[in-house]
Amino acid sequence: MSSVVNIDTSGLTALEEIHKELVSLGLQMAIASPGWKAVQKMKVSQVVDRVGQDWIFMTVGEAVEACLAAHKGTALAC
Repeated sequence: MSSVVNIDTSGLTALEEIHKELVSLGLQMAIASPGWKAVQKMKVSQVVDRVGQDWIFMTVGEAVEACLAAHKGTALAC
């Protein structure tokens, strides 16, 4: 999300729908590099709560490392 500085209601709804779809497939959503305005709106709309605060990252590298660490030795995917 590095190019996403701000997000509107449609974007928040899209994130929620993507998250629901990924959960139904047994996948964990990770959000990397969101702008601070986007993070604030995701907090207010409770997207951060649904995805999990531990799955919001400053960089893509951090997101990948966390995903690999969380699922090390399992058949689960991020």
